Amino acid sequence: DRNGDRIPEDIYFKGIFDGNNKTISGLYFDNSAQAYVGLFGQTEDGATVKNVGIMDSYIRGKAYVGGVVGYADEKSAVINSRMGGTIVVSTGPAQMLCYVGGIAGWSEGTVSNNVMTGELKFLSGISDLVAGGVTSALPAKTKVNANSFMGSITLGGNSSNVILGGLYGSVQSDRSFDIASDKSVTLGNIAIDSYKTDLNTDHTAGTEIFAGGFVGRAEAGVELAFNGYECQTNISLDQTTGSKALCVCLGGVLGGCDFDAAAKSVKFDDVSNSGIFSTKYDKAKVSPIDKCFVGGIAGFVNGSTSFKNCINNAVIGKVLSGTNPADAKQKRKFVFAGIAGVVIGGDAEFVSCENKGIIFNKQYCNSAVNNNDYDSANGWYSVCTAAGILGAFDYKETSVSGKLTMKDCINSGDLNAYRGIGAGIVGFARNAEITSCTNNGSLAKHSASISSHKGGI
Repeated sequence: DRNGDRIPEDIYFKGIFDGNNKTISGLYFDNSAQAYVGLFGQTEDGATVKNVGIMDSYIRGKAYVGGVVGYADEKSAVINSRMGGTIVVSTGPAQMLCYVGGIAGWSEGTVSNNVMTGELKFLSGISDLVAGGVTSALPAKTKVNANSFMGSITLGGNSSNVILGGLYGSVQSDRSFDIASDKSVTLGNIAIDSYKTDLNTDHTAGTEIFAGGFVGRAEAGVELAFNGYECQTNISLDQTTGSKALCVCLGGVLGGCDFDAAAKSVKFDDVSNSGIFSTKYDKAKVSPIDKCFVGGIAGFVNGSTSFKNCINNAVIGKVLSGTNPADAKQKRKFVFAGIAGVVIGGDAEFVSCENKGIIFNKQYCNSAVNNNDYDSANGWYSVCTAAGILGAFDYKETSVSGKLTMKDCINSGDLNAYRGIGAGIVGFARNAEITSCTNNGSLAKHSASISSHKGGI
């Protein structure tokens, strides 16, 4: 398997299972100490599982857990199947990654034409979790096409390093997703309810969470492209637990990239988001997140990137509960934007993009001077930002990313920032060229007594 342990041959499924479009209901497996769990635990050597539905069922394991297949090798296929039950992982494996998928926990083979309408639940401490509504990760050999996520993923308990994707958790090889050939759909819900409180004193290590409606995280060196999709997955973040974290990166299409090693390129063409990002506050229980980057299309991009003809239609930062949440006094970097939260690591191009959604950033961010200026804490600038198109470019002080080019972009959504920056097009940028961009939205701040930076562009 991926952790170097040999699975005995006699427990592999190697045949063809055709469910003839029938449904299996009442499947029940409850063993938090068991890995390789699903209708079929492991498949290999040309095994095919197709045309089967798993409904009203409960599956619990610790790693390589999937509704249809737990672990599938490169010659295996899971085709035209459906998962409508519940998958629970409550205790992660020791010294190994925890891979979980609604259809396949881990697959290096073919996963196509499958639908996830059930729920994934994570209830306890998992040190390294990679999960997707369809399958956990996309290594080089995996072939995916026309899968759908219409269910839910809920992160609870005290897990630390987490990657969640509506369709796929981690992209580990070059991928080009095009709606013309890949009819994938994502319109489910991802809820980050709780996580392990972990942030060191100099804010260089701690809990990391990535969640995206299509893909959770793009790994180092990959070329990733999306063309023609309308993503509708809602993502929520509960900030009432008081838990600390190094970073939380959330996006309607892509959650983010590796902070330490850039992707080669990330491109978005004719992509739109209608999934709402919402949050809960409690001023009595501050959740000190050092970096929270949220975008309607992408939360955080590290690498060369382009956004062309992209649209955000959704509210970013909708408050589900909590009164006067700004009094929570976040002293970190909260950046919310209609298209992309934060971009570093290379040239960036935004052409003919539009934000139509309301952007709320009600965080109380303190920085060095007057509560709204930049400081160089931990190598990053520090301020709260609400922006129509791009929150921040070249936001890491210690390096110059490249050049930002923005042309023919429009913001028509209203911006609501408590303090820090409110900007119609881009909140913060270095080495930028901005032409023919228009802001039609209103800009508001929530306290007249607090100095803020506001700008139409």
